[in-house]
Amino acid sequence: MKHGKKILSLLKTIEGNGSFAAIGAKDLILPGLQVGEEDIGLPITPLQAQALIRVAHQAPFGKGSETVTDIEVRNAWEIDADQITFKNPKWKSFLKKLLKEVKEELGIEDKKVKSELYKLLIYEEGGFFLPHKDSEKAKGMFATLVLALPSAHTGGEFHVRFDGREEVVDFSHAADDFEMPYVAFYADCEHEIKPVTSGYRVCLVYNLIQKSKADYIPSPQFSSQAEAIAEVLKKWAYSDAPFPQVLLLDHEYTPTNFSRSALKHHDLPRVEALVTAAEQAGWHAVLGLVTHYQMGELESDVDYYGGGYGRGRYRSWDRYDDEEVTGTMGDEIYEEYTSIEHWSGDEGPKLGALSLSPDEVIAEIEIGEGEPSEQEAEGYTGNAGMTMEYWYHYGAVVLWPHSQHYQLLERQPVGVKLDWIAFYLKHWDNAQYDVEKESKQLLTTFTEENLERTGYQEDDFGVIVDILIKLDSNEVFQSDGQRILAGTFKLIPVSQWVKLFAVYAHKFISPIFEQVGNLGNIFELHHLLCIVEALKSADYQDFVLEQVSHLPDYLTQAQLHHTEREPYTYISNDKIMLAIKGIFAQTLTFSRLKDEDEAWSERAFKSLSMSHERIYVNDFITASLLAHSDKTSHLYLRLYELCIRELAARVAAKPQPPKNWKMKVPKSSYYGSRFGVDTWELLADFLRSPTDQIFDYVANQNLRDEVSRDIRNKKIDLEMEIIRKGRPYTLRITKTRTSYKNKVAKWEEDVALEAKLRKNVSL
Repeated sequence: MKHGKKILSLLKTIEGNGSFAAIGAKDLILPGLQVGEEDIGLPITPLQAQALIRVAHQAPFGKGSETVTDIEVRNAWEIDADQITFKNPKWKSFLKKLLKEVKEELGIEDKKVKSELYKLLIYEEGGFFLPHKDSEKAKGMFATLVLALPSAHTGGEFHVRFDGREEVVDFSHAADDFEMPYVAFYADCEHEIKPVTSGYRVCLVYNLIQKSKADYIPSPQFSSQAEAIAEVLKKWAYSDAPFPQVLLLDHEYTPTNFSRSALKHHDLPRVEALVTAAEQAGWHAVLGLVTHYQMGELESDVDYYGGGYGRGRYRSWDRYDDEEVTGTMGDEIYEEYTSIEHWSGDEGPKLGALSLSPDEVIAEIEIGEGEPSEQEAEGYTGNAGMTMEYWYHYGAVVLWPHSQHYQLLERQPVGVKLDWIAFYLKHWDNAQYDVEKESKQLLTTFTEENLERTGYQEDDFGVIVDILIKLDSNEVFQSDGQRILAGTFKLIPVSQWVKLFAVYAHKFISPIFEQVGNLGNIFELHHLLCIVEALKSADYQDFVLEQVSHLPDYLTQAQLHHTEREPYTYISNDKIMLAIKGIFAQTLTFSRLKDEDEAWSERAFKSLSMSHERIYVNDFITASLLAHSDKTSHLYLRLYELCIRELAARVAAKPQPPKNWKMKVPKSSYYGSRFGVDTWELLADFLRSPTDQIFDYVANQNLRDEVSRDIRNKKIDLEMEIIRKGRPYTLRITKTRTSYKNKVAKWEEDVALEAKLRKNVSL
């Protein structure tokens, strides 16, 4: 822990402002912008941008004591503040709120600051500004605020640098998201605007000015401390310390307000120093919210035993049984642990849920002491005592060296690993990371056990394809790619599979499809056929023909008529039917490629016609035939003949109405009667009677309910109602023709379906 204590002491020397740049975005508000006599709506259209340029002049820049214009250094248009008016009275309050947020992010919330409009800038296609620093444009100016107006464009990224650090801001999303992004930065920060590649980049520029002459607002500099911390981290990486290490910040935060921009007072510059040092030393540094949990006995002044019993949950300001609860945790602690479950969304990927031991936490305070961030109590339950729960939340920086990265990720959930793969792809050219090596290592950690865990379906497995394409290694593909792709087959979009074929020969991909096709899972098979359908171009014809050749075997394994059993028990019937209908449609489409192969058609027909049940023939085979446009393939005609034969046989046997009201008496329950009444013995004479239609059963509610349940369980042609006259009430049981009517309805459907099918196909 000596290294951690050394870092803490170095961080304590960093005080003052927060970040060198404040970055964010606000929801769009219409400022009522007027330039000269022209009203400008938002988002700004290309025609409006061109109109602005017509009244603008070429933007100059400061060169020493001179102001010069040189489009080789700065290519932009500007409109002076005195030509600009804001007609929306809410614009002033909007700016006031924005300035308050900017001050908090810059760590100067106690300073008196005002904003002054300086210019409106337009960068058209090709516009840019080389790296430079702002000159003092007004007395007391210490920083600049750039507020983007939504206008469709690409490129024009804003780079701002200070003390060895850099932030990149992209305003191009503003038009799509209907937002107003902003960046505020100190005047001594170097910044540049990259070339605009299309459209128009339009911004309002404000000078930020100190109101008090005595107030000096310095830029946050801590390069010397960052270098010293980096040296400590380099030595620490080779120690026997467990990783990751977690360094607590000074302030507490809640899960809802925890982010880099929300860091308080000295926490923000200290975090920036740590992140900078970690980059220099080859470490990862990520913001995490440490939560310390305690559950123990509740000590309270409320008499839980004197009032109504029950279970009550409350926070300290809630009420229990209409009385304000006051209580604390007693001496006995039943459960206690420290973990990280919430991470800041500002940095790269995280490490999932982490359990922490005391030797992994670096802090000058005693965790779990003092007032908790949250508390909640559970009242008396009748068989257990009352408990109090405490939660303490601490802002922290989670640190681990790159050399320990593989060992850490190896034991993380699938979703965390996928996030890191996406991170590697984004930082592929960053010399700070050995992304190729780490990507290959990470792929080896995807085990069958990882991939079979529930809950991973929402993760983006498409990045697996992207990383395999980036690596472009047959060796990696065969050793790890095939295994992972087979285990996550249906979770990878069709478009990603198509991309894969552009890099890897299908001889490497075929084993995956054969393995998945023979699993017998209808959802996997449907996805497989969707991919094959997308590959029907000439370039992949061999693969398509290969998979179509295997299709009868895939269909046999799938056993489309056995969908009521596992693994589909917990899947909705709609999803099952969509998958099966899709398989039928795709098979009919591919059958054209094998029309000359009678053996293939026969095998496919046998697999698709294993069931002659009405629902299967009507809802799957016949429905697919009616929906398919090509009605001449050998397989199509065989299935057509089957459906016509089945429908004709059913249509020929029209249901006949019952001759009388006599019904079969069901068998009595094996378990006997609960209240002494045998329903079917009670109703036997009534059911056997050819003329009786109504039976009135006068009995108390228990007996009536038992008879009602028995009738419902047998699904017999009887309907019931309660006659609420007299005491006890009467259960009226009436015979119906429901079964006959259902048979007639099905017969009529079959008649219509047969006619439709014959009309649809001309032989």
